[in-house]
Amino acid sequence: MSLLVSVIIPVYNVERYLSRCVDSVLAQTYNKIEIIIINDGSPDACPEICDEYARNNFSITVVHQKNKGLAEARNTGLSIARGQYVYFLDSDDYICKDAIEILAQKAGVLNLDVVMFDATTVDAYDNIFENGTIEKWYIRKNDYSDVCTGIDMFRSMLSNGEYTCLVQLLFIKRDFLSHNKLSFYPGIMHDDQLFTLQSLMKAKRVAHINSRLFFRRWHSESNMAGTFNKNHVLGYCTVVREIIASCDNLEDSIQHYEFAEYVYRLMETALSIFAGLDSVTRENIRQDIFLTLNCINKSEFILRHDNSLLAFSYDFHINFSKSQQFILYGAGKKCKELLQVLMKNCQRMPDFIWDKAANDIVNLEGIPVSSPNFELLVGNKTVFIVVCIINKKICDEVINDFNVLGANNVYSWRMLSAGYIKALK
Repeated sequence: MSLLVSVIIPVYNVERYLSRCVDSVLAQTYNKIEIIIINDGSPDACPEICDEYARNNFSITVVHQKNKGLAEARNTGLSIARGQYVYFLDSDDYICKDAIEILAQKAGVLNLDVVMFDATTVDAYDNIFENGTIEKWYIRKNDYSDVCTGIDMFRSMLSNGEYTCLVQLLFIKRDFLSHNKLSFYPGIMHDDQLFTLQSLMKAKRVAHINSRLFFRRWHSESNMAGTFNKNHVLGYCTVVREIIASCDNLEDSIQHYEFAEYVYRLMETALSIFAGLDSVTRENIRQDIFLTLNCINKSEFILRHDNSLLAFSYDFHINFSKSQQFILYGAGKKCKELLQVLMKNCQRMPDFIWDKAANDIVNLEGIPVSSPNFELLVGNKTVFIVVCIINKKICDEVINDFNVLGANNVYSWRMLSAGYIKALK
């Protein structure tokens, strides 16, 4: 017996692309599909286009609502969906003609909670992006075809640099969503980041199809191509806090390092955007930044699995500002990168660099390099040290050794991201 699939299409201000999207679903080789179109208060001709499609196609249901945002539109569609599986398709994108057939067959045979797949990136005129960065975002080169838990899938893809949160690359069992009370967080940007990760946290059976079944449109009016503003920062902050809450509720037996690393990446992105905003806007949302940093600093799963993030708080900036001597430990690749970042952003430069192989190096970017003077650290609260060792285990060991000596302000190189220092300056 074939599965009923609900394709949910939120619509807002996309009259140029809407027909291409809906037509791609109507042209599917799989015929057991209900199409749910949510007109989210679109101010253009989209409402009329939607109604015209509904009049001519019995498989299409149109819901008109006041503008509430993408997350609320998706939730509205999900609330009336009847299919065993649901697929969320944005109205400026489209899918291959056999996409639903391939996904439904894979999901049905293996009884999957989530099926993941890949995408081709196109521009406003359906030209495919080639030989660049954009098209690589939604293509996985590694094999993830074996059935596994969502957590294991997340870990594998993240470690290979192939994880993407794009909801349009998920084919999801509806009962799985309802059983786990999963829906989109309303009123924020980057809700995909939260929904996708929370879904993978709960999913017991996940597999990936190494096929590009979806066309992701990149154009000047899309959310991804727009100018960053405070809503991006607030969205990332909310996502980080919600992910932390979800991770803190996971079983103790689950290792959380990848989740801690992902939280750090999201927060670093938020801080980088924050740093580029005007001073008035930064002041208006500064408390949201502090709230989220404190949430990270107090998180049980980060405490257990990534101690280098413990200093990711306002205290880091205060200690950095008050220190009389600023030292980088390790004169390798990461040290050189940090020096470039500090100079580029007109930040405070280190007074000197410590390295075990100091005899081979005289200076870096004009900063003198010398052997470590461990006596300087004993009980000294005025020295601020950043350990520039890429290997996390060794970096943590060096930080611990410095702490044992009595140093008070020793941090991992990751704390010196350009976004963090510039944001809280």
